[in-house]
Amino acid sequence: MANGLWLKMQKVAPSVKRSREVTTVTAAVPATDETPAQPERTTTRTVTLGDEELEKAEAKLEEWEENNNKALGSINLHLHPSIAFQMKNGTSASWVWGDLESRYGKPGPAATYLELKKVLNTRIPDNADPLLSIDEMTQHLGRLSQMGFDIPKKIEVLILMAKLPPSMEAIAQELNTEEDDFKDLTIDSVRRMILLSWEQCSGNRRPQQQQNNQKLSAVKRTPGDPSFTDQQVEGEGSNRGGQQ
Repeated sequence: MANGLWLKMQKVAPSVKRSREVTTVTAAVPATDETPAQPERTTTRTVTLGDEELEKAEAKLEEWEENNNKALGSINLHLHPSIAFQMKNGTSASWVWGDLESRYGKPGPAATYLELKKVLNTRIPDNADPLLSIDEMTQHLGRLSQMGFDIPKKIEVLILMAKLPPSMEAIAQELNTEEDDFKDLTIDSVRRMILLSWEQCSGNRRPQQQQNNQKLSAVKRTPGDPSFTDQQVEGEGSNRGGQQ
């Protein structure tokens, strides 16, 4: 797709023939007082292509072969050598793609298990932006859905609630008081609650951090603290004395 070859790869190779069949349809003629009715007639005849039409057909075939070779090369660059060896006899990129899809397009139990394990292993941080962790979790849930393992929305909400850090335990308590059994609750709505809680907590941390910075900047140096230049002069003097 990035190279503009996806749609071209799915096209069938055009054929180049020096002749083509032309079908002519003669409409039916109703009967009159003088002539009887004539039924619809279909006639087919073979016409030899001219040089100009033959050149156009050959140009289309060359364009298809060029795009097909580009697509084949792009696919082979991303294949493991053992798999690429099995596809060496494929002359059409669409055929190679279809064969790969039939072999490896359907995920096995191991792939679905790994996706579910990644969902369960995701942790929402306590002192960092939770957005990345939540998006990672929803990404794995989406992949499970594509694999045919649809997790109910209520279970997704429960999984996200179980991942809440201690600082956001109030969100879980608030959701547990719902009387409609999570009827209209989705993982997106819980996500908004988590982000709102994080923004409020981070806003409360800023004044405290600024106050600590002000305390550090207000510390005064005691009189007589040696400066770097004083230490350097003193060191040079001792070196001179040692040389003398």
